[in-house]
Amino acid sequence: MFILGESYVRTAHQKIFVASNGAANAACCLGLDEKVDRMIAAAECGDRAAIVQAMQALAPEYQPAGAVGGEVEKVRG
Repeated sequence: MFILGESYVRTAHQKIFVASNGAANAACCLGLDEKVDRMIAAAECGDRAAIVQAMQALAPEYQPAGAVGGEVEKVRG
């Protein structure tokens, strides 16, 4: 799925594209190491809410399966 204003080109594989959206593309790379570190830390702790927040910091359009009204469903243990 592509976002409004994003351009993309097809790769050698029919289902893989390379997308770019200019300035927003460059902005997403700022702090990338820290965002990935937060994702790793959340995963190591098993903190689902923090994992979802970290994913959304990396990909703002990400919505987890089972989310209700933007809320993350609690994991049952």
